[in-house]
Amino acid sequence: MSGISQAEKLKQLQLLGESVPLCSCHSLPMAWSKSNKKTQGGSWNCIEKRRARGRKWTTDKYQNDPSFKKKMLEYKKEFYKDNADEVKTKRKQRYHSSLIVRENAKKYSHNRYMTNPAVRQKLKEYAYKRRALLNKAKRVTYTDQDVWNKSQGLCYFCQKPVDSSFKYPHPESPVKHHLHPISKRGADVLKNISLAHNFCNGSVSNTYSSPFKSWQIKETPYKIAMEKIIAHHYLHRKANASYIYGLYDELDVLTGVVTFGVPASNRTSLSVCPSNTKLVLELTRLWIDDDAPFGAASWLVSRALKQLPSRIIISYADLDQGHEGTIYKALSFNYAGQSKARNEWRIPGKTRNVGKIEGAQLHKVSAKNRYWTVTGNKRQKNQLRRLVKWPSI
Repeated sequence: MSGISQAEKLKQLQLLGESVPLCSCHSLPMAWSKSNKKTQGGSWNCIEKRRARGRKWTTDKYQNDPSFKKKMLEYKKEFYKDNADEVKTKRKQRYHSSLIVRENAKKYSHNRYMTNPAVRQKLKEYAYKRRALLNKAKRVTYTDQDVWNKSQGLCYFCQKPVDSSFKYPHPESPVKHHLHPISKRGADVLKNISLAHNFCNGSVSNTYSSPFKSWQIKETPYKIAMEKIIAHHYLHRKANASYIYGLYDELDVLTGVVTFGVPASNRTSLSVCPSNTKLVLELTRLWIDDDAPFGAASWLVSRALKQLPSRIIISYADLDQGHEGTIYKALSFNYAGQSKARNEWRIPGKTRNVGKIEGAQLHKVSAKNRYWTVTGNKRQKNQLRRLVKWPSI
């Protein structure tokens, strides 16, 4: 005969006025397992340990016995056929209980969001951070006061004052508008953000509004431009510059510099245009601030090219620095292949070719991607293209 079942054991405890014992390992009520031996009747076991043994037993069976999985599936099908109504009711109960839990959680989070400004601010910052991470966009921390000061309390779209007393989701509540949307690779930085009314911001969705609407391209003094170049450009040295243009933001802060000058070697000019080397200019330096909006480099170069006289413009993309010429491709420059690798005499720690002098060492310079384009009106461009000897691949 089999031992005492758990239901019978619980009735015995009720009659005796005793409670279910607790296990020493988890401090949880123990489970009664009956024994086939009549003398013992059964024993109390820890529920967690028994479940762990059961899980281990089933995993071992699944791995070692292929037929066990088929048997379990057949058993489940038969059990569902015999107890279909009971299974359905249990599933409905679980579903409704989960809905109730979700509704209560929503109510709690909504009340906490609406009544606690600190929580509301944290959730907004988390949402911006999450969107930036999902879209692999650059993000720099800033505050609401920084956005307010930058926009001077005016809406980016209607240029009317924004009242901070209105709270979201009021149509006139203050919100942050990304000039270049994060969903389109825009950076979550202060320079890419403006203040706006909630209604005005919602009317444009995630359409791209140019962040350079109030930016300007100006001729920049050589001294100011070279200070930025030396400090931030990867070569950290001056360049030959006949034409210098700076990119200035809405606060009139210098954010980028591009310089054009005569090529360092006359051989380069002869290889490009043998008939008239004076027509050849090289894009010698290009620097853009790291916090500038996406596309600032191509926007600066394209506007600077329009201000240049009729010339043949060449440039190189340094492969050692990870530059492939993406900006030149975006501006429809002509690709002329790669330059030849060569050796230069350089002083250790410097990047200029100084010739074979005392203290100089041979330095191998790898090949670079070559690009060229022409400036001027349509007629002048056609004339210059006929003079260029570099290929267009």
